[in-house]
Amino acid sequence: MVIGTAFSNLVLRSTDKEYPLIVHVPHALISLTRYRLWRAAENEPRQWLYDLLVSFYSHSQGGGAGALALIDSKSIVSYITRPDLTHYHLLAWLAVYWSPFDAVFRTIRIPRHPLRLFCVAMDALDAITSTCGLVDKARKLHPKNLLFPAMVGVIMYNSGAFFRWCDERSRGLPSRTFLAQPNSGVARGALLAAMYCWLGRIWRGGKHRNSVLVAISLFEVSAQVLEDALNLNLLAWAHKPLFSLLGPFKSTV
Repeated sequence: MVIGTAFSNLVLRSTDKEYPLIVHVPHALISLTRYRLWRAAENEPRQWLYDLLVSFYSHSQGGGAGALALIDSKSIVSYITRPDLTHYHLLAWLAVYWSPFDAVFRTIRIPRHPLRLFCVAMDALDAITSTCGLVDKARKLHPKNLLFPAMVGVIMYNSGAFFRWCDERSRGLPSRTFLAQPNSGVARGALLAAMYCWLGRIWRGGKHRNSVLVAISLFEVSAQVLEDALNLNLLAWAHKPLFSLLGPFKSTV
């Protein structure tokens, strides 16, 4: 009961009020760890300034930057001016790249390690609460656009992939964006945003908004932790059948 209340309060606080450190710091650590693993898999050397800047958009804050740029009609680059985001990103970068004996990176990269799973959980909570908060903002600013919430969800869960595509193309590698080759990130973002919008805000006039928000957040956190622990994709069922159906249609137009 106490844990459930604490989780609910954290979800509502993260969505409506602020960016709690208990969410922000683990998110930053797992994001930098994933970035470093990605660069190692690409056989790319360490480039401290490049790594510090690109990781901010490709693995950490790209989703929020892309969604806010869409909603507010501002440059996506301007998102880096927020001091809380840049300061904690720098601290996380120092921890993941320069901790004594490389302890932080070596610990978080271990599959099913408790610290890694906690970071994954807070990263998932950050993504879903940010998405729901931005859906609220999108509906307030553009109430007549019924598709906008789903668009915000797609951008939230795929902007990082766009920046990784830019990096790969800059190195002359063949690569396709999520727009040309939609994946489960597209399905996840659209599905979660649409569920929150319709069940949390439209159904019964938003009477059960908080309960819906907590339920969706619990589902997404549990799903992401399970996916990371078991190395699987629970939402593969959501996008493969749909895009398989759309494939023949695309080839005829």
